[in-house]
Amino acid sequence: MKMLFASLKHMLSGFLSFQRKNKKKQSLNRKAFFLVIPVLGLLWFGGQMNTSSASELSRVQRTKQFFDRLNLKTLDTVNQFYSKDVEFVDPIGKVEGVNKLKKYYKSMYDGVQSIRWEYLDSFESGDRLFLEWRMHLNAKNLSSKEVIVEGSSKIIFDSEGKAKFHRDFFDLGALLYEHIPVLSFIIKRIKKQFHP
Repeated sequence: MKMLFASLKHMLSGFLSFQRKNKKKQSLNRKAFFLVIPVLGLLWFGGQMNTSSASELSRVQRTKQFFDRLNLKTLDTVNQFYSKDVEFVDPIGKVEGVNKLKKYYKSMYDGVQSIRWEYLDSFESGDRLFLEWRMHLNAKNLSSKEVIVEGSSKIIFDSEGKAKFHRDFFDLGALLYEHIPVLSFIIKRIKKQFHP
């Protein structure tokens, strides 16, 4: 692609010097010039859009893409996203190592009927990524209606671009306890006392 742009630049500079030397053919050259510019623009902007590949995605884009595509059939992508000695922490517990994390995700996604992520905000600093999200979840044993939980993730990447640390922050009660009939009643009563 760079060679194409270099040769087009060379052609354009040659065209402009030719135009300066041959003032008599100026009207013809202007028409040709106005045809060359849009072609260069299309090649430039079209080339810019087509040059990005999966490896060139930002950490934020790669992370969103990973979670958007994660399901029982795509668990092999866990090895591509996380380092082999990853440390994962969430309100449910702590998991160390990519193989254990893959088992953890498998057990979590086993009952998932549908999951959708809404990304609210993100911040990247050095090797760290902070992502704020809203999860829309339908699960077999959880609730008959969609469960919506807001949370955030702190992810630290290693020198190879793989996640070596991942911590999720969310309200476990909003995800689980408030959807178990007896616990739901108790939790709602407690919340009502603090928020009348």
